[in-house]
Amino acid sequence: MSGKNKQLAIPPHLRINIISYVTEGPYMLPTELQEKIESARFKKIGIGILFGMTPKFPRGAFWITIIFEE
Repeated sequence: MSGKNKQLAIPPHLRINIISYVTEGPYMLPTELQEKIESARFKKIGIGILFGMTPKFPRGAFWITIIFEE
């Protein structure tokens, strides 16, 4: 993929949930997300992690995206 407008192409027949959040550590999960993962059954889970620094996070932070297929 190239260019500024990047999109995730998901086939319409899949039951997909996408959750994104920012954290200071890549292994830190929000409590509600951890509970959802532990209590649910998923066919597939995909995780994307991007590290970056911004004025809001001058020491850096991790942008996490988790995609679940039910």
